[in-house]
Amino acid sequence: MMAATHRLGGLAAGVAMAGLLQADLYETGIVVAGAILGSLLPDIDNPHSSISRRWQLTSFFITLGQGIIRLFSKLLPRKQTGYINSMIGHRGITHSFMAVCLLPVPVILLGRASGYLNAGIYGAVGIAAGILSHILFDMLAGGAPLFMPFTTKRIVIAKIKTGGLLEWIFRGFLIVIFLYFGMEGIAWQELLQV
Repeated sequence: MMAATHRLGGLAAGVAMAGLLQADLYETGIVVAGAILGSLLPDIDNPHSSISRRWQLTSFFITLGQGIIRLFSKLLPRKQTGYINSMIGHRGITHSFMAVCLLPVPVILLGRASGYLNAGIYGAVGIAAGILSHILFDMLAGGAPLFMPFTTKRIVIAKIKTGGLLEWIFRGFLIVIFLYFGMEGIAWQELLQV
C-alpha cells in the first residue's frame, strides 16, 4: 500500500487505541503521533519508501548494513543466504511480530530515562498499533512474514493493487474509522478550551 494509506491507517489505529485506553487529550496526542510514526517504520528497510526519503541518514545506515550482511551471507550455503536476504530485505523482519515487540522498547526506555515514563508507554503503544496497522495493510496487499525469524512464509489476506481502486476505497473506510473514533473518543470541548 502507499504511504498515504499507511499514514491514514496509523491515524485510525492511534485514535482507536486512544479511545480504547480512554486517554486524555495529551495522551491521545502521544498515542496518535506514535501510531503514525509506527505505520511508516516497517518500510525503513526500503530505500525508496516515504520514511527512508525523509530520514535519509537512517536509511543510508540501514541500506549500508543490509549490503554488509548480504556480502557476508554469500559465504554461507545458498539456502541460508536466501533466508538472510529475505529477513533483511523489504517486507522482512520489520514486517513481523518481532518488530511489534522490539521497536516500541526504545521509546519506553527513552521515556524512562527522561523522566516521562507514562509518555514513553503511550508512545510505545502508539508505535505498536501503527506497526500492526502497517503489517495488516501489507497482508492485504500481497503478504507479510508475521512469524519471521521463525519462518519466511508470508501471510496473505488479499492482493489489493497498490494505488488501485480498492486501495482508494480502503482509504475511505479508514477515514470513517478515524471520524467515528475521533468524534467519540476525543473530548472536543477540551480542544476548544485550550
